[in-house]
Amino acid sequence: MTDKLPPGWVWSRLGAIAAWGSGGTPRRSESRYFDGSIPWAVIGDLDDTVLNSCSGSITPEGLAASSCKLLKPGAVLVAMYGSIGKLGIAGIEMATNQAIAFAVPRIDRMYLFHYLLSQRQHFFSAGKGATQKNISQTILKAWPIPIAPLDEQQRIVAAIEEHFSRLDAAETLVDASIHRLSRLLETAIQIELQKLPVTSVPLHRVLSEGLSNGKSVRTAESGGFPVLRLTCLRNGSVDANETKQGDFGDVDPARYRVEPDDFLISRGNGSLHLVGLGGLVPADVPAVAYPDTLIRARVDRSRIRPRFLSLVWNSQVVRRQLESQARTTAGIYKVNQIMIERVSLPIPSPDAQDDVVRNADALRSSAEVLRHEVTGTQRGIAELRHSVLAAAFSGRLVPQDPDDEPASVLLERIAASRPAKPIRRGRTA
Repeated sequence: MTDKLPPGWVWSRLGAIAAWGSGGTPRRSESRYFDGSIPWAVIGDLDDTVLNSCSGSITPEGLAASSCKLLKPGAVLVAMYGSIGKLGIAGIEMATNQAIAFAVPRIDRMYLFHYLLSQRQHFFSAGKGATQKNISQTILKAWPIPIAPLDEQQRIVAAIEEHFSRLDAAETLVDASIHRLSRLLETAIQIELQKLPVTSVPLHRVLSEGLSNGKSVRTAESGGFPVLRLTCLRNGSVDANETKQGDFGDVDPARYRVEPDDFLISRGNGSLHLVGLGGLVPADVPAVAYPDTLIRARVDRSRIRPRFLSLVWNSQVVRRQLESQARTTAGIYKVNQIMIERVSLPIPSPDAQDDVVRNADALRSSAEVLRHEVTGTQRGIAELRHSVLAAAFSGRLVPQDPDDEPASVLLERIAASRPAKPIRRGRTA
């Protein structure tokens, strides 16, 4: 904490300007602890905004039987695992799981929120662990924070939100462009199919063998065999670089090795719009197995071309079927083999499928040029956000007012105030 600050500012620690705690998770084996009346936030709910709803819920019994805490609106939430630094603000009374730390600020809560946002990459760099990084409350509490005078904190927050509002508007336009690009390919495919004689056929009738779930394996401490991660599914393809080293024990990993033109389908996801997504294994795939989070489909190429399947599978005609059948447990949406094999596909003749694929490739090539330009604009917006936050917490975003009460007086008042009562299990924080 040696960076020079403007007059009236002081360095402090996150632990000194907020009461910190973490959530908890009731025993999964006790179904009566879940699907209750208390909103229960998980990391997937954190989206850097105010949370007025949660994907999961727990019962009062689950709250009382676990280390969960009941938070009042206004608490700032921070992900400590995986998506380290993802943020949220409790907009309703809620509980959180153990992967989320929460802060009850003694300074302007939005000043704290935006400062935490500015530190996200630093938090991630400080994370520990090989398979899934995590950051502890001990690290968070010791983290330095520049404290501006309270009145200046409020001016800083107002300025940040004014700048971000303009950037949000720009980002909305950019996102709309990306969405239009994504829909353009699907619309073109639908137009192509409308011109052709098409038969609706359930997936199981065009398979060369039955659907097969992958294998759940632990991460190998050394050696092992490469296993795909769920994140390997991208834009209708499988990214073979998204792997971990799996410990298969006495099981032969060759049984779960993927081959070119295999089609992999996700079994579950925290988002309904992502469950059941599929991706085609590329021709140059290295030796790699697939995990239990994916289902493998191998098709009869004389009836349906694998690349044609990758085009139609993630289209709205298939998405509507999958999303209507998906079931949710503890905030996770799931589909199974029976649901998947019954999905109806619009299938023209094999030659017509080849024509559709060729036309889609030409359109995709043109769209990628536009997507590259749009992506560059997105990066520019992200850099501007970073610049706004950097200016804000170095005292360069708004002018200082010599009549403001110095931050040192604020910290003295915080230190002299009676410490917050310990947050007890099942009680309001």
